[in-house]
Amino acid sequence: MSKLHELLQLGEDVFNKCATAKHELPTDDYIQFVESFKPIPEWIFDYPSLIKDGEMFQSIPLQLLEESAKIIFGYWHISKMEITPIHIGKDGKYAQIASITIGLQYGRPIYGAATEYCNHPSQLPLLTQKAVASAKKMAFRQLGDFFGRSLNRTLEMDWEQYDFNEPKIPQPTTEEERLRLLIKTCATLEELSELKSKIKVGDKVTYKEYADKVKELSKSI
Repeated sequence: MSKLHELLQLGEDVFNKCATAKHELPTDDYIQFVESFKPIPEWIFDYPSLIKDGEMFQSIPLQLLEESAKIIFGYWHISKMEITPIHIGKDGKYAQIASITIGLQYGRPIYGAATEYCNHPSQLPLLTQKAVASAKKMAFRQLGDFFGRSLNRTLEMDWEQYDFNEPKIPQPTTEEERLRLLIKTCATLEELSELKSKIKVGDKVTYKEYADKVKELSKSI
């Protein structure tokens, strides 16, 4: 049994109560019911802050949020995603903003946005993935304390350092490049499988990216 499945088992009491309530309550009342649960202590991990050296913030791993949302609200999908170009601030840090709208099978759409940073160009390949992952977390937090709403991560920064209207680093321009970027940001095999049909026949580069991502996500199951 994987560590993910072990942690999900700790939420079975909440999952079972939600399964019963889903058939008894109207949508709005059901959402309020879900919001009444507290986060599971074993799901909360400490991470080093990228904004303030030496400080930590608490968060729930994204895979736990994604799997819990699937169990409690049914199938979910990203209905809209916007990513700004990467920018360089006056302090030399790179920054990028991602915003996401997630549609739920049972419940209203949820929205999240987040900014992520890195200090060195060698870290840029992971910056977009981190921004998208953080935006997903912010969206899921709208579903209540069980999804980490009460876990505060204060993103303090001097917004005047960044000019988010002027791109500093080349961004994906072709349909194939954008698709490869989406493949890199997938966190589950279910989410990844939705992109397979969009790979054009003969696009070996994108197919290899897809195959590599399948192998990476399969290891976590």
